[in-house]
Amino acid sequence: MQRAAQLRWLLLGPDRPTALRLFAGESEGLPGVTVDRYGDFVVVQWYSSGALPWRDELLDAIAEAIHPRGIYERSDCGPWPARLRRIPQPERVVKRPLSKW
Repeated sequence: MQRAAQLRWLLLGPDRPTALRLFAGESEGLPGVTVDRYGDFVVVQWYSSGALPWRDELLDAIAEAIHPRGIYERSDCGPWPARLRRIPQPERVVKRPLSKW
């Protein structure tokens, strides 16, 4: 996540848009997930349950690299397979506003 964000900041410069795709799963090495920034908030979209084992690591990496006020996640990957039921179903705010922004 850090590398993806740094690349976008470098390419877009200081006048970068406030809404942009920060992480495009397949091209970043984690297929099945995208991360978009809208102002001070981030949206994580899950397209495949195969990416979910890295959910906590990705959310922590987003918080560390981007410092958003909040992270919202949603899923289009249907019902959770039995082996992943211990992972909470997305479609909720996962990180409350952070004190450091």
